[in-house]
Amino acid sequence: MPKGSALVRALYNKYGKYGLVAIGQHIGDDAETRSLNNLKQHMDISGINYAVIQDPSHDNGYTQNTRYLPVFFLIDRQGHLRYQQVGGVNPALEETIITLLNETAGE
Repeated sequence: MPKGSALVRALYNKYGKYGLVAIGQHIGDDAETRSLNNLKQHMDISGINYAVIQDPSHDNGYTQNTRYLPVFFLIDRQGHLRYQQVGGVNPALEETIITLLNETAGE
């Protein structure tokens, strides 16, 4: 199973048509990796077709109390956090996506 942005891309490509919305977060370690142009170029090269926010000051990460990457959050359509995973790939991530999409299939 792919990791990091490749995993998000694969899940978004598979479930986006059913309502999954993916948002990546880019921190960048230095001025070069924090460059918006470099981020866009990386997204093009990597085939990232979902939204990505830049968080060079780590403000969003601090707000979400995340200190490690990657981290995955699943939020339902009502805005409730339903799943959080830090680090490696866990089959529960995709299982939870399917469960949440099934819950809202009739809406």
